[in-house]
Amino acid sequence: MNQVSPGWPLTFRFPNPRMKSSPLFLLALGLLLSGARPAALAAPAPEEPRLIGVLRSDAPPAEKDAACAQLKRIGTDRAIPALAALLPDEQLSHSARYALESMRSRKAGRALVKALARTSGLTKAGIINSIGNRGETRAVAALAKLLADPEADIAAAAASALGQIGGAQALQALQAAAANTTGALHDACVDGCLRCADRLRAAGSRAQARAAFQHLYDTGKKDSIRTAAYRGLIQTAGDQALPLITSALTGQDRACQSAALELARQVQAPEATRSLAALLPTVAPPMQAALIESLAQREDAAAAPAILRLTDSPAPEVRVAALNALGILGGASAVPP
Repeated sequence: MNQVSPGWPLTFRFPNPRMKSSPLFLLALGLLLSGARPAALAAPAPEEPRLIGVLRSDAPPAEKDAACAQLKRIGTDRAIPALAALLPDEQLSHSARYALESMRSRKAGRALVKALARTSGLTKAGIINSIGNRGETRAVAALAKLLADPEADIAAAAASALGQIGGAQALQALQAAAANTTGALHDACVDGCLRCADRLRAAGSRAQARAAFQHLYDTGKKDSIRTAAYRGLIQTAGDQALPLITSALTGQDRACQSAALELARQVQAPEATRSLAALLPTVAPPMQAALIESLAQREDAAAAPAILRLTDSPAPEVRVAALNALGILGGASAVPP
């Protein structure tokens, strides 16, 4: 007969060793153990109430900071009021907002948005960053007003957050601010517009995204912005993507060319490889070399004949690019002796 010792842990003696692996025995053992734990080994009391108590106490900042770090992992709605109370605290605001930022609860987002009216300076900028990281759409109107804040850090943080949140309302606010600002804030607003446009594209709102990219392309003052905008125009062009690429590759606008070369590797239009390869004799050697590299990355052997004809180009960079590409597209047999 099995015997159970009076102490802990439980010990068993098996009259038949095979019982140790019996499914029925293991099930019975599990049921027994689930109710046999002494009080000393019971599950520990929830930690959250103690941590909330620390935040509400006169504990030193280091202890409250540690409590915030733990609540970031285990905090629930019960911890939100105590964390929200620390948001105006210059020493502890960052710890509290990180905890709230990580919570999925809508109440955590509301607490962060409400704190905008109770904070200033870098503390407020940090809260704005957390709002952006959470994608709090309810904060768009408040953030739009902050684009005109006299503190540069706050205005720039608002622009970044609006770009992260996205949506038509955020885009409209950023476009208006970009048109009326200069310097770092203008750059932050333009970057936010790009993010909004990309989010619209990813969400399938192609017409809205395309209009946003076109606006950025028309008004962009930096090549990097115009390159990103033209990339977006290609990505939202549907069956007109290939004509946009070929037009840029044969044109003189370097911003457009950079975007076109990048997307030439990916465009899936019928006969895209042959259409791109047909451009090789019409462009200057630097573009020939760059386009050959893009064609090689498509890994479509249809480009090999046009590339093969450039292995005797007078331009060294073209010859090298052609030989490298043929090694990818056609193997050693495609490389001339």
